[in-house]
Amino acid sequence: ALSLGSALAAGEGRGAVAAASEPSVARDLLAFNLFKALGTLCVYKLLREAGTIVVATVTTLRKVLSVLLSVAFFGHGLDVTQIAALALVVLHKYVGDAAARVLFDTPRRAD
Repeated sequence: ALSLGSALAAGEGRGAVAAASEPSVARDLLAFNLFKALGTLCVYKLLREAGTIVVATVTTLRKVLSVLLSVAFFGHGLDVTQIAALALVVLHKYVGDAAARVLFDTPRRAD
């Protein structure tokens, strides 16, 4: 309600009225907002039960999966830098463990 009020106050009400008057757009917006709220609740629950490191890892890997699906299903391209960044994210556990051993002289974990 607050964001709708802000949009109307900023003179952006025409788009909101047009979206609300078109049933398919209104339905899509409602579904989007419901799933967004559900996702937010899942993240808060995960944060409460597992902690910040797990939430950061899960959300980062979810974003990587979104990028990979975008490439696979919609044909979006990646340049060399983006490929290298994706590889680092996927390999972060191994790179992080190796860096910790070198920098802090820690023993190898027995995962």
